[in-house]
Amino acid sequence: MEAFEQFDIHALVSLFHEEGCMSMPPFAMWIGGQEDLSAFIALTRWHCDGYKFLPTTVNGAYPALAQICAG
Repeated sequence: MEAFEQFDIHALVSLFHEEGCMSMPPFAMWIGGQEDLSAFIALTRWHCDGYKFLPTTVNGAYPALAQICAG
């Protein structure tokens, strides 16, 4: 949460495994590997400016994070 909220791209990407990947259904998007993830986050980070994470649960049992606009 701290890495995301502070826009610390290096710290955020270091949380992924080397073969980590990200997709965002329903969009046809698939990003894989730390180098590509780092580039994607650097290019799109402005979308998240002013957002924070709120810890919550899914289905009353599973830990989750809700992304909220703090501004």
